Parts: sequence; structure tokens; C-alpha cells
Amino acid sequence: MIFNEGLRQRVRAILVNGHTSSINFTINGARVNAAAFARVEAAVEGRMVHGVRQYRIHIIVNRGVQTNSAGAIDATYSSINNHFSFCSDNISGLGEEALVVHESVHAAFDLASAGMPAVDDEAAAYLAQCRYLIHAGVTSLPSHPIFDVVFPIAQSLTAGAAVTPANLAQLRPAIFGYSGYAWMRNRTSVRYTRNG
Repeated sequence: MIFNEGLRQRVRAILVNGHTSSINFTINGARVNAAAFARVEAAVEGRMVHGVRQYRIHIIVNRGVQTNSAGAIDATYSSINNHFSFCSDNISGLGEEALVVHESVHAAFDLASAGMPAVDDEAAAYLAQCRYLIHAGVTSLPSHPIFDVVFPIAQSLTAGAAVTPANLAQLRPAIFGYSGYAWMRNRTSVRYTRNG
């Protein structure tokens, strides 16, 4: 694992750019908006303590994080260790930027100790990822089992809207049905660890 200052600065820039700042919706009472992303950015920026910068959220390059089927970098956020892991130190293109936004939703919920089922946590992250792309001018995505359901719902969200129970009834099966989420399949009681 490699700590990478350039990557940290790139993540910070994505978290406060216009596309990210335009995301604004509520899910299970948790707000996904510019203020939430700004809190993540501040945690990534860190603060000076006795002349030493302390980071609340670390950014690391971990070559073991695989690329996803669309060919973009893959990433994870660990709420246990409070860090983002990227398989590459080069984030380029809207898809990779949107993936940063996806993982940042998990980080924002961790910082806020937002409690919700893991499947809804993922739904929020995918919705934010799609909203980022929509704000950047993307009108459609290649077919994918999750995005085929998420993207139209993301397109229908107006600023400040709440994700409805009907939306969740569509989103949950799409996430449960994807192989990467087999561990949570049909278990709406499973939650991600939150340590703030």
C-alpha cells in the first residue's frame, strides 16, 4: 500500500467540484449533498496538530483493488480503517471521478454515523455516482445490471428530493442480484460498520 499525495489532492478536488456540489438528495433521512461531500473533503485534507498533519481519512494506492468490468479504476472505502483504497494513482475521466463520489458517500455516512441497511447505503452511493455523471452531461450508460435500474431513478431525482420507498423497492433487488454483493443478498438488516 502506498500513500500518495497527488491522489489525495485529486480526490479533494473531485469532492468540491461543481458536479459533486450539485448532488442533493435524501435517503433514509440521510442527506447526500455538497455539505456531506465537503465534510469528507475536510477529513481527507486533514488538519495540523503540533506541526504535523493529521488525516481523518487516508488515501492509499492498493494494487490489489481490482479494476471493474467497465475498465475504470475500482475503489473501496473502509469505515473500519478510515481510508479510500484505489488500484491506481491516476484518476482520469468522468467514470473514475464518479467512482470517487460513490465511495465518498460511504465515507460521508461513516463521518455522520448514519445508520441504514448496507443495501440502501449502496443505493445512495450508486445514485450519487449517477447524479455526478448526469451533472457532467452524461445521458446514458452502457448496460449494467445495477446501472440499468439506478440511472433512470437518478435522472428522475430533483434537487433536494427524497429517495422513495418505491425507488428502494426497485434499487434493492438490483443490488442484491449483483455478484459483488452476494454477501448481503436479501438481508436488509446488514449494516456497514460506522466509527465516525
